[in-house]
This record gives sequence, C-alpha cells and structure tokens, in this order.
Amino acid sequence: MSVSASPFLESRKQASQHLGQLTVPTIEQENYRFSPASNVNWNLSGNTSLAAMETPSQEEGELALLFVSGSTETLQGKPDCIFQALASVSDIPTSVAPKEPFSDDKYAQLSLAAWRNGIYLYVPAGKKIDLPLRALQEFRGEQANFRTIIDLGEDASVKLVDEYVGDARVVTGILQFHLAKNAVLEYSQVQRLSSQSQFFLRQDIQLAEGAKFEYTPLYLGASSGQLRSQTFLNGAAASFSVAGAARGSQSQHFDFWMDVNHPVPDTKSGIDFWFVMDDQSRAVFNGLVHIGKNGIGTDAYQKCKTLLLSDKAQVNALPKLIIQTDAVKCAHGASISSIQAEQVHYLQSRGITAAEARRMIVRGFTAPVVDRLPTLALHERIDALIAQKEKL
Repeated sequence: MSVSASPFLESRKQASQHLGQLTVPTIEQENYRFSPASNVNWNLSGNTSLAAMETPSQEEGELALLFVSGSTETLQGKPDCIFQALASVSDIPTSVAPKEPFSDDKYAQLSLAAWRNGIYLYVPAGKKIDLPLRALQEFRGEQANFRTIIDLGEDASVKLVDEYVGDARVVTGILQFHLAKNAVLEYSQVQRLSSQSQFFLRQDIQLAEGAKFEYTPLYLGASSGQLRSQTFLNGAAASFSVAGAARGSQSQHFDFWMDVNHPVPDTKSGIDFWFVMDDQSRAVFNGLVHIGKNGIGTDAYQKCKTLLLSDKAQVNALPKLIIQTDAVKCAHGASISSIQAEQVHYLQSRGITAAEARRMIVRGFTAPVVDRLPTLALHERIDALIAQKEKL
C-alpha cells in the first residue's frame, strides 16, 4: 500500500495546509528559546531510502521484535496483536484516525504531512500481553519524518520498548497514544541516535477512565533535540506516571517540554526526571501541570533532579502549575547537585577506588529509570551504553 493512501491521505492534506500557514519557531518564543529550528527541511522531502545499518535480533524475554528502517520491515516472534510498520497499514480504528493533534506546532505538522514510516500497535479489548514487545526504528539520510500510533482497547494491557537509532541529520516524529477504559501501557522510549543527529518529537497521549500509562523515556544519543509531550487524563481514575532520564556529554542538548492536563475529577499524574550532565552539555525541563475547573480530587506532581559532573554543564528547570479549582494535591520541585567528596570518601573507606566510587554514584542516580526497563537484556545493554559515556 502507498503511504499516501487511505486512511492517511486526508490527514496528510490537512497537515500540509497547516504546515504552510505556520511560521518557523524562533528563539524569541518561550518554549523554543533553548532549541532553535536549525537544519530542518520544511519542504516535505527527506527519508532517503538507504540500506539498513543495524542488524537487530530478538532478545531474551521479548515476545516480538519489529525492525523498521526506511521501507524495510522485519518482524521476529509472534506479537499476538497487530504490530507492524505504519506504512503497511490499510485501516485503523476511528478512535485514532481522525485525531490530528498539535495544530499549532510546525514540527508536528511536518511529521503528519511527510512521514514515510513508523510503528502501529493495536491491542484489542480485553487482550493482556505479559511479555514485552520491542520496536527498533532506524533513521538514515538527510532527514527522516515518522509517525507512530499506539491504540489499546478497553481492559487491554501491553509493555512496549521503542528504540531510535541511526545517523539521519534530522529526525522529526509524531506519536499518538489512545488508551481506552482501564487499559494499561508500560512504554519505554530509548533514544540512541548518532552524535550528528538532531530530533524534534511530538507526543499526544489520550487516557480514558481508569487507563494507566507508565512512561520511561531514556535519552542518550543525538547532538540536540526537543521532545514535546501533551497528556490528557480524560476519565476518572486515569493515571500517568513518568520516570525519565537524560545522560549528556560533550555539547549535547536535551529539551523536554511536558504538559499534563487534568480536565476531570479524580485523576493522578507524577513526573520524575533525572539529568546527568557532563562537559558542556545542557538540558531543559519545561513542565506544566494544568488542573481544570472540573479537576477536583486531582493528585499531581513534577520533580526534576540534576547531577552536574562539570562546572560548564547546565540544566534549566522550569516547572509550572495552573490550578483552576480547589480540593487538589499538587506540587513541583527541582534540585541540582554534584558528586560530593564525602560520598567518594565513604565508598573508598570500603575498599572501592575513587574512579569506581564516582561511577557507582552516577549510575545510582539514574537507577530508578533503568530499573523500570522490562527485560534484563535491555537493562544490561543500556548500562553498557551509559558506561560508554563515562570518562571518570
């Protein structure tokens, strides 16, 4: 099937029109002042077809592995649901198809108009998948634009690992999540693009009554980029939790823009982010919790913790709250620390070298995130990738 065929033809046309009407973001705008739109091609081109570089293999503990690189799609294992490249999809449920989020965002409209591939996961109502699925998406060429759709039916549950690799100069993507009543998704997102890549990702998350979304983003690669995520808890007892981390070195730059909306009563959200930044690397945490006038009984918080390994590294934490009703629990906070001599001395007194003591402190700082990864193989692989960034 052509990627321009139904059910996406109309959405591509609409996005193309919006794209032409929107101006290019500039550093004068509050949410873009740390992430200028350099190198982006706005002319709906890119995604050069190149041979895949990655040689993937299914890891122990996974139910299935889906590999997508350009027009290449391979599936290992039996996922027991619909799990395929988006370009090969001929039909999707109306719960997701007509929704075109981020109408004010030029990056989102570029991805909606110009995507060439991505991931589609559909878990039907009542289906519970215990072992995790993994998607490995490889991006090559000057620019790669992708779209991912994750749709869970009522009472469905699944664990998904979504990895990004490749050396594309620019990667733009839009991800759409729809969780029906009482659906449960554990979603781990691992960004390990090459050091020459720049990314701009947009996420729209829609949660119905009783739905539960556990989100574990782990950002290690790329030269720079921005993730903008918006979550809507649309039904009572819906919950959204984030435990994320970024490990920066050299001149890397990460910008996380996370909005969580509580428009109805009795919903819950929690955001915890850990940054470990070295050399001249920089990170931004731009968080917003918005509790609407009907959001009575909301329980929400956001926390940002930073470990600086260099006096030239920097983190800008910008947590914000908008509360339009009473009878809610809401909090935010940020902290910045460095490795203390007392910590190193304590470990040395127990026979550990100074270098290893520092490594233990750094790895322990992001352990709450790495420990949420669903398989031992992935846990060990990520530990190895983090270790490669260490020069202690």
